[in-house]
Amino acid sequence: MKRLALLLLLFAPSAFAQVNVAIAPVARQQFFSATGQPLASGCVWTYAAGTSTQQATYTDSSGLYQNTNPIILDAGGFGEIWMTNNAYKIVVYSAGGTNCASGVQQWSQDNVSAYQIINQASNLIIFGATTDPSGSAGELGYRTDIPCLRLFTTVWDCVATLSAIQTFANKTINLNSNTVDCITNTAGNYARNNGTSFVCSPILQTDVAPNETSINLNSNSSALAQYHLVKYDTSSPSLVTQTLATDTSGIIGICEVNCTPSTLTTVVTQGAGISGGTALLCAFDNAGLAGDYFTQSGTVAGDCHDAGATCPGNTQVLGKVNSTTITPNIAVTLLPNLCPSGGESIWSAYLAVVPGTIVATQTILANAHTITRFTYFASIPAVGCSSFPIYGVKDVTTSTVLTTISPTTSSFQDSGAISVATTAGDTLELAVTTLSSGCSTNPQGIALTAVYR
Repeated sequence: MKRLALLLLLFAPSAFAQVNVAIAPVARQQFFSATGQPLASGCVWTYAAGTSTQQATYTDSSGLYQNTNPIILDAGGFGEIWMTNNAYKIVVYSAGGTNCASGVQQWSQDNVSAYQIINQASNLIIFGATTDPSGSAGELGYRTDIPCLRLFTTVWDCVATLSAIQTFANKTINLNSNTVDCITNTAGNYARNNGTSFVCSPILQTDVAPNETSINLNSNSSALAQYHLVKYDTSSPSLVTQTLATDTSGIIGICEVNCTPSTLTTVVTQGAGISGGTALLCAFDNAGLAGDYFTQSGTVAGDCHDAGATCPGNTQVLGKVNSTTITPNIAVTLLPNLCPSGGESIWSAYLAVVPGTIVATQTILANAHTITRFTYFASIPAVGCSSFPIYGVKDVTTSTVLTTISPTTSSFQDSGAISVATTAGDTLELAVTTLSSGCSTNPQGIALTAVYR
């Protein structure tokens, strides 16, 4: 029984962990004479293909040490020959004298290469696996579970294919090389997110997170508080006052600085923050939910109100709620033109006018609207001008002035009720359309406001 057990142990199969293997290359090449005998001490000359110009070979795979040319074979006809990625002509001589000078040529062959060349249609078949093995630079593999053709550099990574959905990481796409384009390339179109995917189209106002726009306006003697909504005072149109719970239009923004009666106050009319990076806040009469629309409160004078996720109608929609909170003062973004079908929106611009310079603030309204009012305010009105300035709303796309105001010495002017149509997608601007001249005092601190429905 002991002898049988020993035999079983001797012939038991060995168990090892599987590793990646490949057939060993021939480290030493053996050469033969024309009659088939090992070419002892023979010579192997190597030339560039089709020439008599000697071309180097190397003693090992490092490519550091060149062979002599000719290569002198040993007694068994062996030599170590490593080729570069070039085509060679090989000429073989039998032994005889120095460098086989008196030897006899045994054979020669031209256009020899150590690198495999596929010069016709052929398929390279790679066995698939469900995991990546340990790899070496330049290796290819195929993952059947992803599925993905894999290339090893320092790690395994997928090779991009024509139709598979794949995510690129750490890649640079050079726009100057025309590597990204639209199905139809149109001047003036940009890559923009339409809420579902990126498309090529003109930039819309709703695409742009607006910078803060604020204006300094004198307040009346009535109650006014920070983070509350303001409007122009109808009895004193050059002054602002806090909104009423019954107001559904005409709101120009949120009071942020110096919000006390009879002072020069700062009113933010558009954007999400004031200077210094502080978030724009509004006092709410209810809890806020990030992403909801907000309007004026119908119960508390000057307050904002979270109106929900759907655009409300028949009231002025002021913008979007930025944070979910039940605290009274909630971060918001003032955005005109969010709900074209609901109430009126305000578009304001503050123009620090430089004499002799046309200035303007532009926007794009995605939908057609009707301008219902246009107002002008100057902290320092023009005095003694031979020609007073003209301010207006202009359609830049068609070079058409839609409506104007021509103030003389007044600091505030109101167009009253008007009805001026705008064209969807056109670039509009609030602008100085005609400069003043010969003024003893030039106008300064110009605030223009267009109300549109």
